[in-house]
Amino acid sequence: KRMDAARDRLGATAVLLRTGPRFRPTDKNREFLVAFGLAVAQPDVRIVWSPSGLWDSQDLQEVAAAASMHVATDPVADGAFDPVSDWQYFRVRGLGRARLGRGDLELLAEMIQDSNDGICILATGDERNDGRLARRLLSMVGDHEFEPS
Repeated sequence: KRMDAARDRLGATAVLLRTGPRFRPTDKNREFLVAFGLAVAQPDVRIVWSPSGLWDSQDLQEVAAAASMHVATDPVADGAFDPVSDWQYFRVRGLGRARLGRGDLELLAEMIQDSNDGICILATGDERNDGRLARRLLSMVGDHEFEPS
């Protein structure tokens, strides 16, 4: 109920569920995620799961599909992008890099252009640099519609 109230107040069309590193792929956690996802599912809201535990991509996709959720991915850190739906949620943290470089942005721009719809968040922890990166990224994919925030 609190999540719905906050989402309504913000006018959000997606809600991010983050799980910590100790939230591992056990049967109990899988069952919890599926039950939670199905309990909060609404036709006009996407629930996005951002795991940080030891989940492999097969587990992520199976649990997310059963729970009617999308998985938040960092395609720059993963170095690859495997579209599982026509809506994507990218959360780019730039882990292991001092800064995201032009090659990272080119990879991200290509992935965004290959995706029909979604959300891309630059969350490297350096807001000023994230703003510059967002402007550069927008100029690289300028023929698409975006709503920078």
